[in-house]
Amino acid sequence: MFINIKTLFMNKIEWVDTLRVIATISVILLHVAAPGVVSLGTIEMYDWNVANIFDSSVRFCVPVFVMITGIFLLNKDYDIKDFVTNKLFKIIIPFLFFSIIYILYTYGIQRIYNFDLKDLPSYALKSIVHGSYYHLWYIYMLIGLYLITPILRIYTKNATKNNLKYFLILWFIFNSVNNYSLNSYFPNFQISIFANYTGFYILGFYLSKYNTITFIQGLILYISGTIITIAGTYYFAVKDNYFNEMFYSYQSFNIILQSIGIYIIIFKSDIRNKLVKTTVNLLSKHSFNIYLIHALILSLLITYGMTWDFISPTIGILTSTIVCLLLSLLTSVIIKSIPGLNKYL
Repeated sequence: MFINIKTLFMNKIEWVDTLRVIATISVILLHVAAPGVVSLGTIEMYDWNVANIFDSSVRFCVPVFVMITGIFLLNKDYDIKDFVTNKLFKIIIPFLFFSIIYILYTYGIQRIYNFDLKDLPSYALKSIVHGSYYHLWYIYMLIGLYLITPILRIYTKNATKNNLKYFLILWFIFNSVNNYSLNSYFPNFQISIFANYTGFYILGFYLSKYNTITFIQGLILYISGTIITIAGTYYFAVKDNYFNEMFYSYQSFNIILQSIGIYIIIFKSDIRNKLVKTTVNLLSKHSFNIYLIHALILSLLITYGMTWDFISPTIGILTSTIVCLLLSLLTSVIIKSIPGLNKYL
């Protein structure tokens, strides 16, 4: 089934907002549960299983962000200069703003208060180059995708459905080989275009044009990907008493299945409740800022005792996720209300 892109954007933009919000909430939940997952061997196995189930269930978050970007950016033609000055700067400016906040936070407010600034310039430069906080790797990757978008657009504009399927099949195969350490069984073809996130980028574009998967099939894909992630990670945890990240990788076939599944589920769903729609619209509007600020909020919550396992793992993970989401949203609303900043953030 070919989907008219103009109709998609005019009439079905709500499903993209919903997908973006779900991915935003999921990345917070993932970061809340992560300390429990990496604590294998030092906590009760029941607690670890809870963290693993939560974390495994939302591994689609980053791939879905990339797929959403592909829906919009790979469906339009661009003048390179206009693309760089308009599209690229829209993510670079918020990124730099929050990077400065994280640099000051990690360098130490007390050190700054005491005017211990001799190491700050070199520390800031290193942080900007390599990332000032753990979650900002995504922005560097996103900037990379933005830089090659005008080139990829030439391909997506002219590629047939079969040509796109051929690309995605190769991407799926090469990713599986790399992710599951099967390289020794295959020649090294040195084809980096099929590695990492380019495939998710084009996959988002492909599914926005050719979507023949049903809701039930999407549900099966999501459940299958999630079960494989949970079971595979659990298997190696019991076998080796070691947290093996292989099934957690965004490039693994199980997470690809999970990501396609959640994409289809939301695409085929229709939200009619006005309160839910209003909430989704609000969160979607602030989603980029929420992503950028949530790691700082989580760090502060942990400082005050709101960890993934306070009271119990289930309560701790869910409560911390909700509180972090609300505080991140509030912070974004405040920032966007400041004259001057609201134009860029």
